[in-house]
Amino acid sequence: MISIRHFGYFNIPPHGVIDNILGKLEFNRPAIFFIIDPLTGQELPYDEMKLLDKDNLFVIVHTGEGHSHLEFDILLNQLLNIVGVVPSHITLYTGCLYDPESPVNSIGTIVPHCGVTVSSITQHFINYPTTHHYVCLNRLPRWEREEIVNALFDRKIDMYGKISFASAFTKNEYRQKFKTDGRYRDNFPLYIDGVLKNIDQSFQIEDQSITGALFNVVTESSYEIVDKLYMSDNPTQEIITGQSLPVFSEKLYKSFLVGQIPILVSPYYTVNVAREFGFDMFDDIIDHGYDLEKDPIKRIQMVTDQVEKICNMSIQDLVALKEKIMPRLIKNYNRVHHWAFNIDGDLPRWEKYFRQLGVLA
Repeated sequence: MISIRHFGYFNIPPHGVIDNILGKLEFNRPAIFFIIDPLTGQELPYDEMKLLDKDNLFVIVHTGEGHSHLEFDILLNQLLNIVGVVPSHITLYTGCLYDPESPVNSIGTIVPHCGVTVSSITQHFINYPTTHHYVCLNRLPRWEREEIVNALFDRKIDMYGKISFASAFTKNEYRQKFKTDGRYRDNFPLYIDGVLKNIDQSFQIEDQSITGALFNVVTESSYEIVDKLYMSDNPTQEIITGQSLPVFSEKLYKSFLVGQIPILVSPYYTVNVAREFGFDMFDDIIDHGYDLEKDPIKRIQMVTDQVEKICNMSIQDLVALKEKIMPRLIKNYNRVHHWAFNIDGDLPRWEKYFRQLGVLA
């Protein structure tokens, strides 16, 4: 009764969650579904889609990458204005958990990305000894990631953690691809396990540099876009040019799966959304007041305040703290597994959506 076609980065098994959901629904008409990743939307067969019966054509924009919501506008313009897809037949099924401005249906989810992350980690975190304060991983350089790394260096607390930055590139590649006039340009790229060329490598937990940290400074894929010194000809100009949305990537889930307390470099209100999904954010240990700071530059400094605070603890303090909060760490570990592949969690919303369209038997 239905046909499903994929376009984009769908070689990771948990993306099949949506296929399983569609397979559980009974449609009252033949329907063709195009499930696409917005980061590769240009590869869509637009000419073919123009010829299809629009009453029976459905498009699901599906990705675990939160920052890709910035590409939605381009993609939607193609689908709505060139292909002529019925707006109500387009759904954003994505790690972007809240998008009040979207002109089409939106179902925010953490199910597929939780599944990807769970599949990549097999050893239980209880086996990881605590050896240092924090880890801060940044495979791809973005302005906010450079900003937090700079702040850690400014306060001379980099020595308490393990930090990577632009680790997807060799030194020559980094200097060729990015402006390197920042004050710590000679330090970059920073590596932990060497150059990470393959995106799948970023899912791996390989050594104690990562697992030995009790805290994880999570630099999410989504953040406000700001014209900064290294983006502007005016060194004093700092202009917010885009508002990002709360979103989670594998980084947050990995922090829970390896028994860490996250401190988030993320858009406004992201920590609160994590609580809504049932995760313990350890508010008695970390002051997440930065989460409600709307100024994205000030927010990073407030995040750094919290990192500096935990760096005043001794290793013995960290070991004792981890032992004390072990039941809560286990609860977060189990919560990620609860959401992974959780078809039952998303199925009711899809059923309601298609029933409103009148396409279910």
